[in-house]
Amino acid sequence: MANFVSNRVICKRSFYEKYFYDTNPFGMEKSNEYVKEKSYITFNKLYKVKSLNEYMEKYGEYIYYGYGYNVKQLDNDLVEIKFQTKWFYPICAIVKAIELNHSIIWYAIEENIIYYSKFSWKDNKVIEETLYIENDKCFEAWYDQNIFNNLKSYDDSLWYYNYENNPNWKRWDTDDLVKRYKDIYPPNNYQERFKE
Repeated sequence: MANFVSNRVICKRSFYEKYFYDTNPFGMEKSNEYVKEKSYITFNKLYKVKSLNEYMEKYGEYIYYGYGYNVKQLDNDLVEIKFQTKWFYPICAIVKAIELNHSIIWYAIEENIIYYSKFSWKDNKVIEETLYIENDKCFEAWYDQNIFNNLKSYDDSLWYYNYENNPNWKRWDTDDLVKRYKDIYPPNNYQERFKE
């Protein structure tokens, strides 16, 4: 388990505005002008909860705001959202978001840099594919040459590695990602599956 998890979400701007953009993340009765100006992102609207505390109590990990977050416009009405969570993957938010919109791609990687995770919709369910990099000499050489110390904390150097086009992604075989992550986290058998 790592201290922080870097998350990168690619989704439609309309989905971001409806489900991630939040002007009342703390569930205050009256509107707070400071919060509106800061434009938080949360998982509250995915599950129709009123506050970050309620989300955490019911569904687990939420966005860690200490490192900030970023929303960047991409082509074709897509946005890229980058943020950190503490300790764990926000698995409930990942699964719910992709169930609501099957075009979402959600990447996550722990700061101990063992493997990338890619969550998407295939075969009528949310799946996780992983790219093992812990002992990858090519990745290690790239990382040593390309660690960017001047980036904001939400914008991890790891997002600049060519992981998306790597042919070595492997799919986890599970019918229930939420249960798998809640029962055993981190997955203790990930090294075995990469020996295949």
